[in-house]
Amino acid sequence: MKSFVLSCFTLFLFIGISAFAKDGSKDKINIINKTLAQVARTYLDINNISTQIYNNGISDIDPNGNAGFVYPKGTGKTCVFTSGLLWGGLVQGDPQPRVGGTTYRTGLQPGAILSNGQADDPTLDKYRIYRVRSDVKPGGPVVDLSAEATNENTTVSVLQQQFEKDWTEWPASLGAPYNDVNHNGVYDPTVDVPGVPGAAQSIFYVANDLNQSLTTNLYGSSPIGIELHTIMWTYGKIENFDNIYFRKYQLINKSSLPVSDMYISLWSDPDIGDAGDDFAGCDTTLNLGYGYNASPIDQIYESNPPAVGFQLLEGPLAAGTSSDTGYFNNRTIVGKKNIPMTAFYYFTNSDPNTGDPPLGSGANEFYNFLQGRVGVTGNFFQNPQGEPTTFALSGDPVQGTGWIDGQLQS
Repeated sequence: MKSFVLSCFTLFLFIGISAFAKDGSKDKINIINKTLAQVARTYLDINNISTQIYNNGISDIDPNGNAGFVYPKGTGKTCVFTSGLLWGGLVQGDPQPRVGGTTYRTGLQPGAILSNGQADDPTLDKYRIYRVRSDVKPGGPVVDLSAEATNENTTVSVLQQQFEKDWTEWPASLGAPYNDVNHNGVYDPTVDVPGVPGAAQSIFYVANDLNQSLTTNLYGSSPIGIELHTIMWTYGKIENFDNIYFRKYQLINKSSLPVSDMYISLWSDPDIGDAGDDFAGCDTTLNLGYGYNASPIDQIYESNPPAVGFQLLEGPLAAGTSSDTGYFNNRTIVGKKNIPMTAFYYFTNSDPNTGDPPLGSGANEFYNFLQGRVGVTGNFFQNPQGEPTTFALSGDPVQGTGWIDGQLQS
């Protein structure tokens, strides 16, 4: 059994690992956290996407508990209700898998874990959510922020002040990336550029799972001792990138115990316009999970509704052969390899075996799903030919071949 110590992975969300809750019958607004309006949040909205990110792990939802991933920006039409990161692993002495992260609730609080193993004060200002733009800096040229101000229902001056403050106070000491222009290894806001090098907009926050009440409220687990570093970015309105944003997650085990059989999953509830007519699928050759409308016509988007997808670009690092090359924290490492997508699962609330694991108690079911197994039974998914697989719905919906959503299973 392999122990989990530290891993990071990069994925991008595009319009045009994932799991999908695709049944719109649930009253999701009543189960999403009621504290979103009080949690530090910011917008990612420099290209054709407008979505909101929170420093407790929640994303793609608005503070009122409504779908928050707006596409195209400015239309009010949404194609994702909410998204999050989830993990599950085994800790010695605990018979139940520990499942943490974020779905309709969050098991995370803002802030780092101190050297003594305790969580730092989550209300400290340094643990706010940070957002910078590469073209908006203190003393820099005037940049037109009117479109973003309108989208965010704020003023240009407020945005300018926020961007300049986060540029000056960019938390490089917490692991936030930056372009070290003078190559001295120290962030200098008068010389260096905060954020992912080359990105137009970057968002960063640190969170941890050491709040017992939050992790129990999520799926009934105890905390592990995970510190999560999240960076999200976009390259703005440039060709081939104007409908995309990127996420990178780094998980650090700061507990005294190793975690074995660890699984990490990007989780999303895509509602492509109308919430009641969505399908899901995956492409194993592209490390891709996606959601799409069940018909060419949607009540909200009308004709030609968009699709939404999450593609794994850089999985956790694992041992490889001498001919392998892995990637970790912008470094290449010979003899290592990045783990690809290993499973795709989905929820359908009309099916007792594949419904959402119950909030507050569903750790065992979710751990099964993370492995590509049916939550209630623990059996592998079976394709229409009765063959076991960890990749549900891996057919081709364009060609109508293989296992695609909407097929009746015997």
